[in-house]
Amino acid sequence: MTRAPDDLDQPEKPPQDFAVVLSALERGLFARQCSDEMAELSQAVMDAGKSGRLTIQLDLKPSRTRETVEITADVRTKAPRPEREPSTFFWHRGELSRLHPNQIGLDEAIQTNNRREDRDR
Repeated sequence: MTRAPDDLDQPEKPPQDFAVVLSALERGLFARQCSDEMAELSQAVMDAGKSGRLTIQLDLKPSRTRETVEITADVRTKAPRPEREPSTFFWHRGELSRLHPNQIGLDEAIQTNNRREDRDR
């Protein structure tokens, strides 16, 4: 940390605790939102068995007089996506179908079976 020339005769103090500043943002609402986001992300990570990400972004902007600093905070999460099972379709005559193109339909199968029974009597 760079010190101003008039501060050189005073002992260097440690930087302000980050957690203190974080908990003061938006009167504590930002820290609460971060806690909620963390809980939701933790559950999603455990459910999916994959990693996720929580990102806190702080933008600091000095005032014109440089007497104050404006801090804008944002929290973003990237939750793991659950695994999805693939579905298999047959491609026949330019269309997708769950049925094999050579498979006979249920009605046709019943009719064929009925004809066999009639013939065997």
